[in-house]
Amino acid sequence: LEDGGSGSGAEFDVFRDSALRYVGYSNEVGEAFRPVMHSKWVKLSYVAAFGYVFADTVHKARKCYRRLDKHDVSPSSVRKWWVPIMSDSVDTLIWQTLASVLLPGLAINRVVHYVHRGVLHPAVKRRIPKMVRKALPSTVGLSTIPFIVHPIDESVHFIMDWTVRPVLKSLHLPLDCGCHPDSDQCRQQQQQAPSSST
Repeated sequence: LEDGGSGSGAEFDVFRDSALRYVGYSNEVGEAFRPVMHSKWVKLSYVAAFGYVFADTVHKARKCYRRLDKHDVSPSSVRKWWVPIMSDSVDTLIWQTLASVLLPGLAINRVVHYVHRGVLHPAVKRRIPKMVRKALPSTVGLSTIPFIVHPIDESVHFIMDWTVRPVLKSLHLPLDCGCHPDSDQCRQQQQQAPSSST
């Protein structure tokens, strides 16, 4: 993944810096409306979200492939092509699956579930009109989405910086095609850049 929206001269990333990014939140919206719509629509929202994940993974793999020097077709050079491509693809696939689909989907599911249970409690049920009881879980679920995106993103970065990314490096799969801008690796590169240019 690349952050194309921050910093001067940063590269534009259609999967993060355009309206296409909202497709990654479709399953959270589906979870928010779970109490009031058929389960097939919730499942369809997950299809859309995973479609976004796989599309971004392919996009990063193709971008990595275009950056590599492919004039040398010897076996050793061919291995140098697919190593960074696979590394970048694995990083993107795992990060997007966790940060865009599974963890936020679970969070919204639990929020909506407990709000729904709360409004059905006899003490609450007597005091709240039926229309409000029906709409409240989805309203709370939708309003929760903006507040969980950044914490989940940062948490997944932290987890991957201590688990997946070190494993990729130990397997000689360095993120040669560009690391995630919020990862420790890229932060270190940004800190070293000014000193190396002087």
